[in-house]
Amino acid sequence: SHGGRWDAVLHLGLEDGAKGLMLETVAMNVKASERAPSSNARLQCGKDLPMVAPSAQCLLATTAPLNRVDTNAISHRIHAPHEAADKRASPREFWSRDAGAYYCNEIYFRTLHAVRQFEIQTKQR
Repeated sequence: SHGGRWDAVLHLGLEDGAKGLMLETVAMNVKASERAPSSNARLQCGKDLPMVAPSAQCLLATTAPLNRVDTNAISHRIHAPHEAADKRASPREFWSRDAGAYYCNEIYFRTLHAVRQFEIQTKQR
């Protein structure tokens, strides 16, 4: 048993260079490292950094129903009402496929891996 029922798990993080809110869609199977680059784009699972779960896939996609995320509504809510529309983040800027190789990525990977291990079903509402 995994200790109870969850309706959702929400991870929040901060990245100094981000232009705004980012929704991570993928986590990489690498342990966090302070010496790793902030991007994991050039990393290879099991070669550059140790893997979190050696028997697991290199990349795990989110289980969240991303097709239900209204990025236009989010953009309007996180920007000041007086901010010009052209200064607001484009909806495509919300999606990220690179959680880096630091703690945010490792925690995200561990969560996605646990969801799959325990066969936790996502609700499609």
